[in-house]
Amino acid sequence: MAKIIKLNEIKLNKNNMLRSGYRSYFRPLTRVLEYYKKGELVMISGRSGSGKSTFLSQEMLAMLDQDQKIGVFSGELPPTQFKSWLYSQMCRITDMEMEHDEHIKKTRYYVSDGIIEKLDRNYNDQLALYHYPKSIAIFEDLEKEIVKGVNLGYTVFFIDNLMQIVSDVEENEFKKQIMVIHNLKELCKAHNINIFLVAHPKKVRDEFIVMDDVAGRQELFAKVDIVLLLHRISEDRREDENSKFFGLDGLIEIAKNRDAGSLKKIRLKMDSFTKRFYSISELFDGVKDEKEYVPKGISATEVNIDDLL
Repeated sequence: MAKIIKLNEIKLNKNNMLRSGYRSYFRPLTRVLEYYKKGELVMISGRSGSGKSTFLSQEMLAMLDQDQKIGVFSGELPPTQFKSWLYSQMCRITDMEMEHDEHIKKTRYYVSDGIIEKLDRNYNDQLALYHYPKSIAIFEDLEKEIVKGVNLGYTVFFIDNLMQIVSDVEENEFKKQIMVIHNLKELCKAHNINIFLVAHPKKVRDEFIVMDDVAGRQELFAKVDIVLLLHRISEDRREDENSKFFGLDGLIEIAKNRDAGSLKKIRLKMDSFTKRFYSISELFDGVKDEKEYVPKGISATEVNIDDLL
């Protein structure tokens, strides 16, 4: 039975009109979204190799830098590999050690023991990793674990590679996935938390995916507040001086933006040493951002993007 609420019973002020939220690692994304608002469910998708996990871990760094406690559900990377990737992203090249491998004729970089100890001290109480080797088995456990995390003070949750959303799954499995997304959104609203969810598209031949490639039915998006599509630029396009993608490694496409409404594409460069994307803003006549946001830790300073490209 519906409850009747009169207008004067609804509290309205500056804080809930502007809605507080969190910065993205990428400044242009923060501008377009007008922050990740508290209580939002964010879906991220892209073809294999598009940089979904890289993007996700950079958003983890941004949340850690804003002193948020985060829970990470990982069904893709083993714990050691997850930590290696995350810590590599936290460091500048000058914070890393290098070793030349004669077998592959390549110099490889790694984080030293001393730096690892410092990062452990900085972040040990801010991040909890939930590792599930068989992701499909945790559908029923997911909500319970998130609620436990909320009770321990965690405010942002990342779910990486735990559900493959395609348009041709069996009906009962499809309904199950809709229910999971619906329940995740209800958790976001009930506890004022944020959840980032990675969803895989169906197999497509086109270089750039669209919303329908992620799921053929709109029910899956009804409860999602933000949809971000990651696109990897092919070598041919990247090296073609006549291509609008010349020199780019990827794009972040804002395909749904419920609160702010604006839809944009943000251009990316990849730094192979620190395993990070850096954005080149398309929003201001193609002029590069002067500085990019770098999270706290060993490298707590801002970096001039021109030094990285």
